[in-house]
Amino acid sequence: MDNPAPLPIGIEDYAEMVSSYYYVDKSLFIRDLLEFRTKVNLITRPRRFGKTLNLSMLKYYFEDTGNEELNEERKRLFADKLIAKAGEKYRKEMCSRPVISLSLKSAKQAAWNESFAELASTVSDEFLRHEHIVIPRLTERDRIQYTRFCDRTAEDREYNTCLKFLSRCLYIAYGKRVIILIDEYDAPLENSYAKGFYQESVSFIKSLFESALKTNDYLEFAVLTGCLRVSKESIFTGLNHFKVFTVLNAPFSQYFGFLEEEVPPIMTAYHQEISFERVREWYNGYRFGSENVYNPWSVLGFIYDLTHEETVFPKPYWINTSSNDIIREMVREADPRRKEEIESLINGGFVEAVLHEEITYDGIKETADNLWNFLLFTGYLKQADIFQKPSDFNIYLKLCIPNTEVLTIYVNTIQTWLNDLTRTNDNALLYQALINGDAQVIQDELNKVLFASISYNDYSAEGFYHGFMVGILSEFAGYSVVSNHEAGNGRPDILLRTIARRDKAIVLEFKRAAEISDVKRKMSEAIEQIHTRKYAEGLMAELFQEVISYGIVFYKKECFVERAISAG
Repeated sequence: MDNPAPLPIGIEDYAEMVSSYYYVDKSLFIRDLLEFRTKVNLITRPRRFGKTLNLSMLKYYFEDTGNEELNEERKRLFADKLIAKAGEKYRKEMCSRPVISLSLKSAKQAAWNESFAELASTVSDEFLRHEHIVIPRLTERDRIQYTRFCDRTAEDREYNTCLKFLSRCLYIAYGKRVIILIDEYDAPLENSYAKGFYQESVSFIKSLFESALKTNDYLEFAVLTGCLRVSKESIFTGLNHFKVFTVLNAPFSQYFGFLEEEVPPIMTAYHQEISFERVREWYNGYRFGSENVYNPWSVLGFIYDLTHEETVFPKPYWINTSSNDIIREMVREADPRRKEEIESLINGGFVEAVLHEEITYDGIKETADNLWNFLLFTGYLKQADIFQKPSDFNIYLKLCIPNTEVLTIYVNTIQTWLNDLTRTNDNALLYQALINGDAQVIQDELNKVLFASISYNDYSAEGFYHGFMVGILSEFAGYSVVSNHEAGNGRPDILLRTIARRDKAIVLEFKRAAEISDVKRKMSEAIEQIHTRKYAEGLMAELFQEVISYGIVFYKKECFVERAISAG
């Protein structure tokens, strides 16, 4: 393909996608959905994995617009897609029923009245979309109520059953039961939990869904998408024909995100085959059911950048699509055991958790299992294994970080938190000990902060400790912190120098010990390096009056400090 279609960055409308952009064909999702024939389907996936686009596809495929010419245009959107080759029984479903299509993703306001107003506006727009067909066929009484929704003058209580009412009106107009599509059903719940009006939001969504999905005689089937399976008791009470498909389930797993075999053709189309291994390392690694899945948002973002710049390195595109507050809170509030688990994850290890597929937003932090499950379903962890233990009815998950992109979210969050910790910590004793040459006090004070921190030394080796020390020394009044400054015949890891005049300089040379038995040897190396590379002599030549040098050896979350012979 010499001139491929533009990459669909942020395109979520199916008609626009297939008419103007490169499209990875997921249309057999329609076939599988019809084969399952479940009344109410909830499909949960992390954000930016194609949920909105797939619901848009369902809308274009199933909806009878009431206009034969427009219906034929919509059928042409699928003429060369896989679903068109799947068989006549699927083709005859095209443009066959009225469709109610709502997205709740914009209900992210700061207060309940504002959020409700946004939800009401979304509902009203859907009433308006159908009014030209529906209103002429209604009784006077129904017409008046329908018009109130269109005009946004309906009373608040009327919205509790608005989707059931709209379903009945569409059934009257078409003589057919309706399909209901609801995208990002849990966005108002997540927002309301964060903003402090969770119960009001739950109460409304519960009433809305009960009338639309449980007691609705005019419903053919419904598909809902979201990031999280919210507890049945809180939202989906009494839905007997309700089926949830999470990242752990095989059905529909191939239709959200890019599969292993779908990525190379995209990269070939845009002449970027050479970068495939980087794409795999950074954006692959998710597991949905039995499928290995790439993050489509990040894959497309990276390929787009590659086609517009000569030198591009992978970066975390997905991290910028959300606040990642849950990771920040987890790091900030971690107890010693949680810190060990986080360290294990970022160093390539695993955590175990009991499977809890039904969670409420206000229950995420109640137990560690709830938190790990939440991170799995929202894309921050992946399932490495699922198993049961002898004489235990629980199902257990073995979880890990899926790829380099997600790892950067953890590492950057931890680094930010660590910088805040070192800045806000009272380091007066440490600073004075550095000036006075008291190696034991320096060691004690650094170990206090290291013990409270979350380290990822196996990931970044000495780089973690270097960043840690720069952060903790950044508030050292009267001294500037210089990394890898030329001194003597080399560059010490950190140089502290007085700002006002060339009074005192402090040299810090770091080593990392892989084993506790290596500490003495590493300390000897650090002290010898200070002397053989003549750091102190070089600084004295710059007219510093005194130079104090320290060797510091780090082993996991401990450090050992020794003072070298001073100069001056």
